[in-house]
Amino acid sequence: MTAPADDGEAIFVNCPFDAAFEPLLDALLLAIVAYGFTPTSALSSGGLSEPRITRIFAGLREARYSIHDLSRCHGEGDANLARLNMPLELGMAMAISQGDPAEHTWAALVPEGEAYARFASDLAGFDLVRYSVEPSSLVLALGAWLAVLPGASPVYPSTVAGALAGFQAEVVRLRAGFGARPPWSHLVSTARALIDTVL
Repeated sequence: MTAPADDGEAIFVNCPFDAAFEPLLDALLLAIVAYGFTPTSALSSGGLSEPRITRIFAGLREARYSIHDLSRCHGEGDANLARLNMPLELGMAMAISQGDPAEHTWAALVPEGEAYARFASDLAGFDLVRYSVEPSSLVLALGAWLAVLPGASPVYPSTVAGALAGFQAEVVRLRAGFGARPPWSHLVSTARALIDTVL
């Protein structure tokens, strides 16, 4: 796993990386950068010959924080299958956070109104980050969590949400230039450049 290329403590991002999730991924990246942290993921690794689960575990162990989106934990498609990768990776983060001393803090993002306590009852005792599965809602909800982390930049979530449309326009240009998936480092540096002009 490669170290974060830019300054700011690393936050590992565990979320879907398909086209449908891209607007929410943009929101995640911009919020993390706006608060002075560096987003990492399995996609930011230089060791692409390694299995993805190995890169994810290494990324979680190397990062002080992680964010896990659980919005896809329900049946989809003709077979009504749920995506369980995200809960699996959240479980890995939870295990790492139980180290002595505890060296990892995580947040789980869940859609408002979903009954997570019914099928993941062990999460019922935690304060989950609830959002309406819409990018600006994600920025506002996640910003409230990011703002209290040690070393976070002093910024209002509403300010970051206001910058989201500009970042998404830049990402559209990146995707047009690179194809479907620009390099992770380019997404992060684009977010950082935009935040530098806004804040």
